[in-house]
Amino acid sequence: MIVITKTRKTLAAGVAAIALVLAGGCAENDDDHGGGKPGAGRASDAAGGEQGGADRSGWPAEKTAHGAPELRAVVTEQGSGAVRVIGLADGGTVRTLRVEGQSRPVRTEDDTHVLLPQGEQGVTHLLDAGIRWEDHGGHQDAHHERPRLLGGLKGEYPSHAVPHGEHVTVFDDGTGTARVLHVGAEDASTEPERELKAAGPHHGVAVTLENGEMAVTIPGRTEEDLPVGVRVHDAHNRELAAFRDCPELHGEHAVGDGLLLFGCLDGVLVLERGGGGKWTADKIPNPAGSGEEERVSSFAGHSGDAVLGTFGDEAMAALDLGEGTMRRVELPAARAAFTWDPYWDRGLALTADGELHGVDPKGAKVVASSKVTEPFEVSADWTKNQAALAPGEESVYVTDPFTGSLIEAEVASDGFEVTRTMGLGFTPYSLTVLGMAG
Repeated sequence: MIVITKTRKTLAAGVAAIALVLAGGCAENDDDHGGGKPGAGRASDAAGGEQGGADRSGWPAEKTAHGAPELRAVVTEQGSGAVRVIGLADGGTVRTLRVEGQSRPVRTEDDTHVLLPQGEQGVTHLLDAGIRWEDHGGHQDAHHERPRLLGGLKGEYPSHAVPHGEHVTVFDDGTGTARVLHVGAEDASTEPERELKAAGPHHGVAVTLENGEMAVTIPGRTEEDLPVGVRVHDAHNRELAAFRDCPELHGEHAVGDGLLLFGCLDGVLVLERGGGGKWTADKIPNPAGSGEEERVSSFAGHSGDAVLGTFGDEAMAALDLGEGTMRRVELPAARAAFTWDPYWDRGLALTADGELHGVDPKGAKVVASSKVTEPFEVSADWTKNQAALAPGEESVYVTDPFTGSLIEAEVASDGFEVTRTMGLGFTPYSLTVLGMAG
């Protein structure tokens, strides 16, 4: 049985600052007048700036209890470099900042920073959402600051940014280079602490573990081909192992610090660090009778030995790592967005019929469904008309690009109830929610 808790637990501990560098200096904004390109990362106080932006009609302010989290949503705009930070208590735009191009925000594990990879523009920006906590009488109080851009990391075509513990690994498809950023409260660096170049450019990914070991993809025959496997390197970039049995690799997920999953055309590659630090590999095959287009390409979190992934367009995959099995979880319509709710220990999937679903990875079934938007068509163009999901305290947040709305739905064991809807005044592209780590 799934039981909701009123006080949600910290997702990750203890990181206060990160910084990335643009060649020549910091991204420029109201607070940092560095050597970045004129206008790059400049905060906007014009229409849609700090005092404007969100239309708060239908989004009544909520009183925040003493010591309670004060959530902020980071919403990027379709077709532009505008990034809005919205206070979810009252729906007000805390600040609007601008980067070079449209991006999907990647939340780091310190619950205050967001990476903004922009492949076409060749840069990954870092946003400090201003989430702060102060110790106070045995608990922590929110004491938030003004959001700001801390800079950007230049590259040819940055794609995936993967946070894990105190590391964030940014992979550059254009060069095949993985660069590692250390995340620390006292020693945040503006320079990558490490680089590792794969055999060639490709659409790849890398993840750095807490002991410094890094897994990085092996390119296929051409730059256009997806990777074919994974190499594991030690903290000094020396190769420890190579595993090539993962055709058309896409999607990675770390379970703890010694178990890595990668989506393959024919199943999921499972890499595990065993005794003596030796890495071994196993393959969880796709379910019997799977269609040609059905495969795991992204992962949605885990619950112990159970992990969820996407599976084709209208299903999820429930992985049992202990048993080494995969089961197909049917959805009633095309999947538009998915995420993991760590507080309910289940996946969340939005489908084109406007229904939001809770997916139990252990039982491999949908356990709750409710209507949160009008039906819509899922866009095949990943740069346009994409809905997004993000968990927050007792609610989940949904962006609807067709109505330009941000929707809050309260989570319950048997479904979801829409509690507030905000007209954003722009077309949202993606979002993340921060501030739960109090």
